[in-house]
Amino acid sequence: RVRGAEPDFASQQDVMPWIECPYMCGYRPAAELEQPGDVRVFKSHLRYRELLDTNMHRRKLVYVFRNLVDRMRSIHPFVCGLMQVDTRTLPLADFTNFICLLRFAHFDVRLQLESLCDFWLHRNDDNVLFLFFDDLIAQREQCIRDIARFMEVRADDALVRRVAEQTSHTVMCSPEHWHRFSESKIVHDVQRYFKLSEQQLVAHVGKVRKGGGKSGEGRAVVPKWFQRVVDATWRDVVTERIGFNSLEEMRAAWRAERAAATAGGGGGASGSGHGDARAGESQ
Repeated sequence: RVRGAEPDFASQQDVMPWIECPYMCGYRPAAELEQPGDVRVFKSHLRYRELLDTNMHRRKLVYVFRNLVDRMRSIHPFVCGLMQVDTRTLPLADFTNFICLLRFAHFDVRLQLESLCDFWLHRNDDNVLFLFFDDLIAQREQCIRDIARFMEVRADDALVRRVAEQTSHTVMCSPEHWHRFSESKIVHDVQRYFKLSEQQLVAHVGKVRKGGGKSGEGRAVVPKWFQRVVDATWRDVVTERIGFNSLEEMRAAWRAERAAATAGGGGGASGSGHGDARAGESQ
């Protein structure tokens, strides 16, 4: 939407606010904030059924699902950073127990898989772009083209390559850019909102940790009991509702479906009209 311009924002929150957390936007509703470019973009962790309750399901929705085991590995340093807790103080095994005991909706395995099924059933809606996180890594340029088409933003090969470079883990994690994704703004805003004393930020927290940006890493380090929970819940929810026995099987079916649509002239997902694009993610 900014045609590959060099990033100049201090925090990701400044250009893509979190829509259900207004206190992170200076106490103003996210929809009231100015954004660069012609298309406004918001991030959200709302599930599909929650979007129905807020009537936001009528907006353009980019949904990204990530393997829940990999996600647990990823959110460990991220959430510890937000809490200003060193990961050595709260190691991954203890963190996994902690997160599951809290039963926050965003971390609840069953709720996340139910939302995956809901979005899958709406994957061909004109206002929905359905993506897998692993495909964003493995087929980044194609996903960028799909997103640009969905947002009705012109993107030639040069712009796609430029955006692919800017969104690479190497660039986002570099000394010049990592602070833009460190989420230090969230930490400060939460501290201010809850009238907490501001603490020294743990260095290099955020969404682009060093060594991150990989697929499949979770299986080697996340507690086996949690992996069994994910597998069992998948069978109870996803296999029961839409028939897929695994995430890999679901991804393969989606790739085949999209390839057939492209060959038939469908060209993938599309929408009509400019305006807001909201991203619902299972980080």
